[in-house]
Amino acid sequence: MTRAYLYKWTEQSTGKWYIGSRYAKNCHPDDGYICSSRTVKPMILAEPDNWKREVLVIGYPEYIRDLEAKYLRKLNAASCDMSYNKSNGNKHFHTIGLPLSERQMENLLKRNPSKREDVKEKLRQAGKRRDVSHLHSEETKQKKIEGQRRAWAEGKYEGIGFKSGDDNIAKRDDVREKISIALKAFKGGRMTGKTHSEETKKKMAEARRLYWERKRGPELHAVRG
Repeated sequence: MTRAYLYKWTEQSTGKWYIGSRYAKNCHPDDGYICSSRTVKPMILAEPDNWKREVLVIGYPEYIRDLEAKYLRKLNAASCDMSYNKSNGNKHFHTIGLPLSERQMENLLKRNPSKREDVKEKLRQAGKRRDVSHLHSEETKQKKIEGQRRAWAEGKYEGIGFKSGDDNIAKRDDVREKISIALKAFKGGRMTGKTHSEETKKKMAEARRLYWERKRGPELHAVRG
Protein backbone atom coordinates (compact mmCIF):
# COMPACT_ATOMS: atom_id res chain seq x y z
CA MET A 1 0.00 0.00 0.00
CA THR A 2 1.34 3.42 -0.95
CA ARG A 3 1.77 5.83 1.97
CA ALA A 4 2.91 9.15 0.53
CA TYR A 5 4.62 11.56 2.88
CA LEU A 6 6.08 15.05 3.23
CA TYR A 7 9.54 15.12 4.81
CA LYS A 8 12.14 17.61 5.99
CA TRP A 9 15.93 17.31 6.24
CA THR A 10 17.79 19.68 8.58
CA GLU A 11 21.53 20.25 8.48
CA GLN A 12 22.32 20.39 12.20
CA SER A 13 25.59 22.31 11.88
CA THR A 14 23.95 25.22 10.03
CA GLY A 15 20.21 24.85 10.64
CA LYS A 16 19.53 24.91 6.89
CA TRP A 17 16.72 22.67 5.66
CA TYR A 18 15.30 20.90 2.64
CA ILE A 19 11.64 19.93 2.21
CA GLY A 20 10.45 17.27 -0.21
CA SER A 21 7.72 14.72 -0.82
CA ARG A 22 7.62 11.06 -1.67
CA TYR A 23 4.60 9.51 -3.42
CA ALA A 24 5.99 6.76 -5.66
CA LYS A 25 4.13 3.46 -5.87
CA ASN A 26 4.44 1.36 -2.67
CA CYS A 27 6.42 4.08 -0.88
CA HIS A 28 6.16 4.54 2.88
CA PRO A 29 7.88 6.75 5.51
CA ASP A 30 10.41 4.03 6.42
CA ASP A 31 11.40 3.01 2.87
CA GLY A 32 14.93 4.45 3.20
CA TYR A 33 14.38 7.14 0.57
CA ILE A 34 16.67 10.17 0.98
CA CYS A 35 15.67 12.87 -1.52
CA SER A 36 15.91 13.82 -5.19
CA SER A 37 18.09 16.91 -4.72
CA ARG A 38 21.45 16.61 -6.47
CA THR A 39 22.84 19.08 -3.96
CA VAL A 40 21.45 17.76 -0.70
CA LYS A 41 21.60 14.00 -1.27
CA PRO A 42 25.42 13.81 -1.64
CA MET A 43 25.79 15.98 1.48
CA ILE A 44 23.58 13.63 3.50
CA LEU A 45 25.44 10.55 2.26
CA ALA A 46 28.78 12.16 3.09
CA GLU A 47 27.79 13.25 6.63
CA PRO A 48 24.68 11.34 7.74
CA ASP A 49 25.23 12.22 11.42
CA ASN A 50 25.01 15.92 10.58
CA TRP A 51 21.47 15.60 9.19
CA LYS A 52 18.14 15.09 10.88
CA ARG A 53 15.12 13.70 9.01
CA GLU A 54 11.50 14.42 9.97
CA VAL A 55 8.29 13.08 8.43
CA LEU A 56 5.89 16.02 8.55
CA VAL A 57 2.69 14.62 7.03
CA ILE A 58 1.44 11.26 5.71
CA GLY A 59 -1.45 11.14 3.23
CA TYR A 60 -2.66 10.48 -0.30
CA PRO A 61 -0.16 11.17 -3.14
CA GLU A 62 -2.14 14.06 -4.68
CA TYR A 63 -2.64 15.68 -1.29
CA ILE A 64 1.05 15.35 -0.34
CA ARG A 65 2.20 16.74 -3.70
CA ASP A 66 -0.01 19.82 -3.34
CA LEU A 67 0.89 20.23 0.33
CA GLU A 68 4.58 20.33 -0.53
CA ALA A 69 3.96 23.24 -2.91
CA LYS A 70 1.98 25.08 -0.22
CA TYR A 71 4.77 24.60 2.34
CA LEU A 72 7.45 25.87 -0.02
CA ARG A 73 5.41 28.89 -1.13
CA LYS A 74 4.57 29.77 2.47
CA LEU A 75 8.25 29.60 3.43
CA ASN A 76 9.38 31.27 0.18
CA ALA A 77 11.93 28.47 -0.04
CA ALA A 78 13.48 29.62 -3.33
CA SER A 79 14.62 32.91 -1.78
CA CYS A 80 15.19 31.87 1.83
CA ASP A 81 18.84 31.81 2.91
CA MET A 82 18.16 28.84 5.20
CA SER A 83 16.62 26.73 2.43
CA TYR A 84 18.27 24.22 0.11
CA ASN A 85 15.12 24.08 -2.05
CA LYS A 86 15.61 25.81 -5.38
CA SER A 87 11.92 26.38 -6.16
CA ASN A 88 8.65 27.18 -4.44
CA GLY A 89 6.92 24.00 -5.54
CA ASN A 90 6.04 25.04 -9.09
CA LYS A 91 5.53 21.35 -10.03
CA HIS A 92 8.55 21.48 -12.31
CA PHE A 93 9.47 17.94 -11.22
CA HIS A 94 5.91 16.64 -10.81
CA THR A 95 3.85 14.94 -13.53
CA ILE A 96 1.25 13.01 -11.53
CA GLY A 97 -2.23 14.17 -12.50
CA LEU A 98 -0.93 16.67 -15.05
CA PRO A 99 -2.09 16.42 -18.71
CA LEU A 100 0.47 15.26 -21.27
CA SER A 101 1.55 17.63 -24.01
CA GLU A 102 1.45 16.58 -27.67
CA ARG A 103 5.23 16.13 -27.65
CA GLN A 104 5.11 13.98 -24.51
CA MET A 105 2.37 11.83 -26.06
CA GLU A 106 4.41 11.37 -29.25
CA ASN A 107 7.46 10.29 -27.24
CA LEU A 108 5.30 7.94 -25.18
CA LEU A 109 3.96 6.26 -28.32
CA LYS A 110 7.48 5.85 -29.70
CA ARG A 111 8.81 4.28 -26.50
CA ASN A 112 5.76 2.17 -25.68
CA PRO A 113 4.37 0.17 -28.62
CA SER A 114 1.38 -1.02 -26.54
CA LYS A 115 -0.04 2.52 -26.85
CA ARG A 116 -0.19 2.40 -30.64
CA GLU A 117 -3.56 1.56 -32.17
CA ASP A 118 -2.10 -0.94 -34.67
CA VAL A 119 -0.35 -2.81 -31.86
CA LYS A 120 -3.50 -2.76 -29.72
CA GLU A 121 -5.42 -4.37 -32.57
CA LYS A 122 -2.78 -7.10 -32.98
CA LEU A 123 -2.92 -7.81 -29.26
CA ARG A 124 -6.72 -7.98 -29.33
CA GLN A 125 -6.65 -10.45 -32.20
CA ALA A 126 -4.08 -12.56 -30.37
CA GLY A 127 -6.11 -12.43 -27.17
CA LYS A 128 -3.43 -10.50 -25.29
CA ARG A 129 -3.40 -7.30 -23.27
CA ARG A 130 -0.28 -5.78 -21.78
CA ASP A 131 2.47 -8.28 -22.62
CA VAL A 132 4.30 -6.63 -25.51
CA SER A 133 7.86 -7.66 -24.65
CA HIS A 134 8.08 -9.67 -27.87
CA LEU A 135 7.47 -6.45 -29.85
CA HIS A 136 10.50 -4.68 -28.41
CA SER A 137 13.65 -4.37 -30.49
CA GLU A 138 16.88 -6.05 -29.36
CA GLU A 139 18.28 -2.60 -28.55
CA THR A 140 15.33 -1.82 -26.26
CA LYS A 141 15.58 -5.21 -24.55
CA GLN A 142 19.29 -4.66 -23.92
CA LYS A 143 18.63 -1.20 -22.44
CA LYS A 144 16.07 -2.68 -20.04
CA ILE A 145 18.53 -5.38 -18.97
CA GLU A 146 21.33 -2.85 -18.41
CA GLY A 147 18.99 -0.58 -16.46
CA GLN A 148 17.98 -3.44 -14.15
CA ARG A 149 21.62 -4.38 -13.61
CA ARG A 150 22.47 -0.79 -12.70
CA ALA A 151 19.56 -0.66 -10.27
CA TRP A 152 20.73 -3.82 -8.53
CA ALA A 153 24.34 -2.57 -8.41
CA GLU A 154 23.24 0.76 -6.90
CA GLY A 155 21.20 -1.03 -4.23
CA LYS A 156 17.81 0.28 -5.39
CA TYR A 157 16.27 -3.17 -4.98
CA GLU A 158 17.82 -3.80 -1.57
CA GLY A 159 15.29 -5.40 0.75
CA ILE A 160 12.82 -5.93 -2.11
CA GLY A 161 11.71 -9.29 -3.46
CA PHE A 162 12.42 -12.81 -2.27
CA LYS A 163 15.23 -13.56 0.17
CA SER A 164 17.47 -16.59 -0.06
CA GLY A 165 19.46 -18.78 2.30
CA ASP A 166 19.34 -18.11 6.02
CA ASP A 167 17.48 -14.81 5.49
CA ASN A 168 14.45 -16.60 4.06
CA ILE A 169 12.04 -17.47 6.86
CA ALA A 170 10.39 -20.08 4.65
CA LYS A 171 13.62 -22.13 4.77
CA ARG A 172 13.37 -22.69 8.54
CA ASP A 173 12.44 -26.25 9.51
CA ASP A 174 9.67 -25.17 11.90
CA VAL A 175 8.12 -22.90 9.27
CA ARG A 176 8.38 -25.59 6.58
CA GLU A 177 6.59 -28.00 8.90
CA LYS A 178 3.76 -25.52 9.51
CA ILE A 179 3.39 -24.93 5.76
CA SER A 180 3.33 -28.68 5.14
CA ILE A 181 0.60 -29.28 7.74
CA ALA A 182 -1.48 -26.40 6.37
CA LEU A 183 -1.23 -27.67 2.80
CA LYS A 184 -2.11 -31.25 3.75
CA ALA A 185 -5.21 -30.00 5.53
CA PHE A 186 -6.26 -27.92 2.52
CA LYS A 187 -9.51 -29.12 0.93
CA GLY A 188 -8.76 -31.05 -2.24
CA GLY A 189 -5.24 -31.97 -1.13
CA ARG A 190 -1.91 -30.96 -2.61
CA MET A 191 -0.79 -31.26 -6.22
CA THR A 192 2.43 -33.04 -5.20
CA GLY A 193 2.53 -36.55 -6.67
CA LYS A 194 -0.54 -36.04 -8.84
CA THR A 195 -0.45 -37.90 -12.14
CA HIS A 196 -2.22 -36.75 -15.31
CA SER A 197 -3.79 -38.96 -17.91
CA GLU A 198 -2.22 -39.14 -21.35
CA GLU A 199 -5.15 -37.18 -22.76
CA THR A 200 -4.65 -34.38 -20.21
CA LYS A 201 -0.92 -34.31 -20.93
CA LYS A 202 -1.59 -33.89 -24.66
CA LYS A 203 -4.05 -31.04 -24.00
CA MET A 204 -1.54 -29.28 -21.74
CA ALA A 205 1.26 -29.68 -24.28
CA GLU A 206 -0.93 -28.38 -27.12
CA ALA A 207 -2.05 -25.37 -25.07
CA ARG A 208 1.55 -24.54 -24.23
CA ARG A 209 2.64 -24.92 -27.86
CA LEU A 210 -0.10 -22.57 -29.07
CA TYR A 211 0.79 -20.05 -26.38
CA TRP A 212 4.43 -19.85 -27.49
CA GLU A 213 3.49 -19.76 -31.18
CA ARG A 214 1.31 -16.72 -30.52
CA LYS A 215 3.96 -15.09 -28.33
CA ARG A 216 6.92 -15.64 -30.62
CA GLY A 217 5.18 -16.25 -33.90
CA PRO A 218 7.51 -14.49 -36.38
CA GLU A 219 10.70 -15.31 -34.45
CA LEU A 220 9.74 -18.97 -33.95
CA HIS A 221 8.98 -19.51 -37.62
CA ALA A 222 12.24 -17.83 -38.60
CA VAL A 223 14.22 -20.16 -36.34
CA ARG A 224 12.42 -23.26 -37.62
CA GLY A 225 12.88 -22.12 -41.21
